[in-house]
Amino acid sequence: MDRRAFLTATGLAVSTGGCLRLAEPDSGNESSAASETATDGVTTSQTATASDTSGQTETETEAERATLAELACSTDATLPVTATDAWGQPQSDAAATGYVPAESVGTDGACIAWRAEDLGTVSSSIVLSDEFVFTGGANGEGLRASDRATGELGWTTRDTLPADELINVRNPLVVDGTVYVNAESIRTGAQVFALDAGTGEEQWRTKPAADADLLGALRYRDGTLYGSGWVGEDAVAWAVDAADGSQRWQTTLSGGGSTSLSVGSERVYVAGDRQGDAGVRALDPETGELLWRAVDQEVRGAPTVGDGTVYATTPNDVGPKTLFALDPASGETKWSFETLNGTNGSAVVADGTVTFGTSDGEIYCLDAEGAPLWRYRGEDVRFSQAGPIRVGDTLIAGATQEQSGLYAIDAATGDTLWSVPTPDVAMTPAVVDGVVYAMYRTEDYSHHLMALRA
Repeated sequence: MDRRAFLTATGLAVSTGGCLRLAEPDSGNESSAASETATDGVTTSQTATASDTSGQTETETEAERATLAELACSTDATLPVTATDAWGQPQSDAAATGYVPAESVGTDGACIAWRAEDLGTVSSSIVLSDEFVFTGGANGEGLRASDRATGELGWTTRDTLPADELINVRNPLVVDGTVYVNAESIRTGAQVFALDAGTGEEQWRTKPAADADLLGALRYRDGTLYGSGWVGEDAVAWAVDAADGSQRWQTTLSGGGSTSLSVGSERVYVAGDRQGDAGVRALDPETGELLWRAVDQEVRGAPTVGDGTVYATTPNDVGPKTLFALDPASGETKWSFETLNGTNGSAVVADGTVTFGTSDGEIYCLDAEGAPLWRYRGEDVRFSQAGPIRVGDTLIAGATQEQSGLYAIDAATGDTLWSVPTPDVAMTPAVVDGVVYAMYRTEDYSHHLMALRA
């Protein structure tokens, strides 16, 4: 029997969905989610998991290891590896849409094709080149390139660059055979590196913002690399030429800011997560000029640009927990949708819908006018604030507490298609050729990379 069929038969990898149909909003264009707890009629997940963490080792507990071993694919066939540009950036693209319509995953279950264990502390989302899976690391771990087909180590900056050059490595981004990454070290400070994606050989490095103490997320669009960071107490946004690292512009955003940004066709959108400069700022991509500021609340996830709208989510800390739909030209609020809890993640925009998760583990799906379509609420399932992604007609979401693991959810109905009970899946995954590349972590914050065949 094929391993996926075995998992389906035993219930280890397939669970039934848990979604509530939500009523239309009472009035106006501002939607408000219901606050009731789970009620009859809500089908809850039955995914198996190892929740006992006593005797925790440096990696998994013995129970977790046994569960993961059972999830291994029954064949040793090499995974398909084809050229892709769909997951060179977090949330798949510069606009952070989180949606790749041309990809898909199976709906009957998944098995683990390979695992790369004990990667140390990882500090970034997963991105892919034609050959490798890239993950950034903290505490001297450097940037790691793992073979997409086997999980074997291809190269790491610990071998290609001096050990003190890249102490904390975040936010890799891959474009046309070059991997861009930002890093901080005591000796050299905050810099952006351009490396050959196949070998790790350095092509150039630059300080994109003078005297920057910390650099945030990177985005690429039309030959330009965009980013944000901090200079003292002030946030900065910047743009450099992706070919040689030469600076195009730098803009100070006084009062603090965020590490999250996205790039649409006509604006750069920078999130603000400090009270002095909260909200979303829109900048001219050619000059860095501040065009507008919107949302008088903290925003931590990258704003999502799609279907003629900019979507911004707010966290739990201050004010109502809300999704804002903004006009990209003016920043005017088109509509908003309030939830019980906020999020640090980004929304997914696809086919006239917007989908997002919240810190209490629920997932909401709305139409383009803010009317609720469905809400996922699984018993003891708390989805990651990194947010879901969507491939074809399926959402892929990581869960982080209780029944942690990786879930495939029908994007039209909110029903669970299958789940894999790995430990805490806290980062945004990527999907190519029906293979899901995901990261999970154990209680000691050691990270493990896996490829699942679905």
